[in-house]
Amino acid sequence: MKIKIAERIRPFSHIPGDSVLIPKSLFCARIYPSLIVLYSMDKPERRLEVDFSLKGPLKEFTILSDLERGEVVVWGKSDLGIIRYRISCDPYSNRIEFFLEKCPEGKISILIGDRPYILESKNKLTLIEGEGTGFKEYIPQAFERLSLGNHRSQQWSMVKSRMRMEEILPVFYRLVQWLPELKSHSHFDGPWKPLTELSEKVQKKCHDEIIPHLNQLFRGFFSGILVPSLFDESHQGLADSKMSFSPDWTPFSFITEAFLSIRQLFFIQTEDQFHILPHLPPTFHCGRIIGLRTSNGIMNLEWTKKCIRRVEYLSLESHQSTWNFQTKKTCRLRIQGESQNQKIISGQEILFKKNQQYFFDNFL
Repeated sequence: MKIKIAERIRPFSHIPGDSVLIPKSLFCARIYPSLIVLYSMDKPERRLEVDFSLKGPLKEFTILSDLERGEVVVWGKSDLGIIRYRISCDPYSNRIEFFLEKCPEGKISILIGDRPYILESKNKLTLIEGEGTGFKEYIPQAFERLSLGNHRSQQWSMVKSRMRMEEILPVFYRLVQWLPELKSHSHFDGPWKPLTELSEKVQKKCHDEIIPHLNQLFRGFFSGILVPSLFDESHQGLADSKMSFSPDWTPFSFITEAFLSIRQLFFIQTEDQFHILPHLPPTFHCGRIIGLRTSNGIMNLEWTKKCIRRVEYLSLESHQSTWNFQTKKTCRLRIQGESQNQKIISGQEILFKKNQQYFFDNFL
């Protein structure tokens, strides 16, 4: 049976003024019932305010980060009816666009900067042109997807209050893949120091200390729905708020590095060596990753009771690689279309054929 993940990643907030990243862009939106403030994460001076002529109060106000479709959806209900709109970035034209799905009386007055507009339902308006992130192909079906056995609501104020990595990491894992690729910084002692410390704990295999450092990272350096900051803006005592830093550092500079540090908890490839669950924290009892990309193929894996249970591997080219399974010594290898199974020892070199599917199970 194919390894799948049913959970869909759509974190949301009911808090007016919460911030959310706009997928496929370097922009963040702080959203209120009658105001949107857009600002660039790499150029804070680039800022735009969008005002609505909306009669409030707005009930059931919701900001949803749809990380399946790669857009932000906002809705609420006034005495005159429902308003619902979407904010998205078109990577082909480098535009951030506003699409009005529904509004009271079928149209709404909008003020963008000092320019007034009348926008009718089912119409689109460009908010920012020449967003300038450079083109990147976004194919959600090809994204890696992580699940850590969580099925709780993704209401973000509750997620933050619980601060459980089983809830936060799958959302972060998905979000980063919707962001433009930027140069990362592999080591720094100033802002985001917990990330450096996390990498050190991983390298030293201090698995019991990984979760506390992840807690520090997400508690101190993220606000809204996973909007990163260079500083400890909530003043948790994690970094010096007056510390200077390189002018080319932005909150996005470290996103990729954080993603890679988290990814290596579950999989590491060094040349032709594959390491499965090399640094799994003890609290991650069960989980799945699908669509995991290696240099030679695509992998799905599942673990339970802190041990690997199944691996599916599609080899995209002929190659030899050595597979290392943490805590397990042997397993069964089945090859699609072949009736004979093989017994594999952890650390054994395996020959893979191009476009062939392989299944590992019965781990002992």
